Amino acid sequence: MAETHESPLRKLLMTIHAVITRAVEVTKTHSQSMVQDGPPDASLRSGFVSYVRTFVSVTHAHHLTEDELLFPYFREKMREAPFDLLTAQHREVARLLDEIKAAADEAESGSQAGKPFSRISSTATELAELWHPHIANEESIFTRERLHAVAALDEQLRLTRLATEHGKEHSGADYLAVPFILYNLSPEEREVMSKEMPPIVVQQLVPVAWKEKWEPMSPFLLG
Repeated sequence: MAETHESPLRKLLMTIHAVITRAVEVTKTHSQSMVQDGPPDASLRSGFVSYVRTFVSVTHAHHLTEDELLFPYFREKMREAPFDLLTAQHREVARLLDEIKAAADEAESGSQAGKPFSRISSTATELAELWHPHIANEESIFTRERLHAVAALDEQLRLTRLATEHGKEHSGADYLAVPFILYNLSPEEREVMSKEMPPIVVQQLVPVAWKEKWEPMSPFLLG
């Protein structure tokens, strides 16, 4: 029976939530350190700005996928679910993300010393306060049992493929977004995610062809 299977769609949501959750905390804690200890050198500043911009684009893409694809699909199947609330929270998250990106753009020039990092720190703190209850609510809606009750396994697989493609289309440059996603996951989660990607991506593109482009983010990623 379908109920004996894990839900591929829930797995996808949980994985991207884990990526973004870590990115929220990394952005918050490292920007706080850069306020307390003084602005970083040019190399570390460039890597942090790249990390923050990619965090913003990946999160925007995830919420766009939910708003344009997943929520409309499940709205009639889960009439009691607060999709309007979740969408409104996405708009608030988007506002905070745009503020973080604007501050990161200012930080890139290094002309305003620690002011942009202070803005990133305070906005990321506000974002964290919204993000954690938001995903807790969302994950309580998209449980394994409820998903299996309204969508057969093959339908969930179809939606998972569509959601993956939709997210990829809107996440920005693959050479930043893919390693960002992989290396904001624990090694165990990363291994599982890697199996969902074409071998050429994880064996050649990420570690070789794209390495020079994403390596500046390395101080903020998991090894």
